[in-house]
Amino acid sequence: MGEIKQHNEEIRHSINFMSDKYDSLLEKVHNLEEQNSAYYKRIQELEEKFERETHTTKIELRNIPKETHETKDDLLNILIKTGGVLGSTIQ
Repeated sequence: MGEIKQHNEEIRHSINFMSDKYDSLLEKVHNLEEQNSAYYKRIQELEEKFERETHTTKIELRNIPKETHETKDDLLNILIKTGGVLGSTIQ
């Protein structure tokens, strides 16, 4: 009978130990989820700020006929010529 009680006590101790570990892991997961949420929110704020700042440096030219095989150089030349006509130097 004493051996069974000893065995039961060991089982109870193991269960308590595992329960404590489980609670600790749940707390860590909760903290990581909060941290992840904070990081996600910060990333969203930075993306919005970046988007706002890039809008201030955009130039949009309208009503310019599109060429069939335009290259980046062609578009840059159009922009530079337009800047020259407007009296502004574009680099």
